[in-house]
Amino acid sequence: MERQPSSWSGRLAIQVDDPSVPSFAAAFELEGSAIRGTLRLLSPLGTVLGQAGWNPDGAELSTGGTRETAQSLDALLLRLTGTALPIAALFDWLQGQATSVPGWRLEQLDPEAGRIVALREQPLPRVSLRIALSP
Repeated sequence: MERQPSSWSGRLAIQVDDPSVPSFAAAFELEGSAIRGTLRLLSPLGTVLGQAGWNPDGAELSTGGTRETAQSLDALLLRLTGTALPIAALFDWLQGQATSVPGWRLEQLDPEAGRIVALREQPLPRVSLRIALSP
């Protein structure tokens, strides 16, 4: 049985159709699963913008000299991005599994090309999540 990858890197972009929520784009390095893992966000020049870690006890984000904590990765990302993201499904998508999520439409899942495009249509505002994995 072939083991599924548990680490990925590439670029991600999140756009919320709400002028009060800024768009977000960064390079990333992700390891683990929806239950336990780490995420590093990087600038185009490779500078670490932030690092998040999570486990069943909670989640933490370090950026510069500040540290934020939350009860879960879902809660932390909601606070940071201004929108809820389908974390469990995202890990499935990264492994090439087309898991469906209520309100979300998986527009592109191409493991060969390393592309994921998902759109949340309900609840409003609409959200676009785009991932391009590094080869």
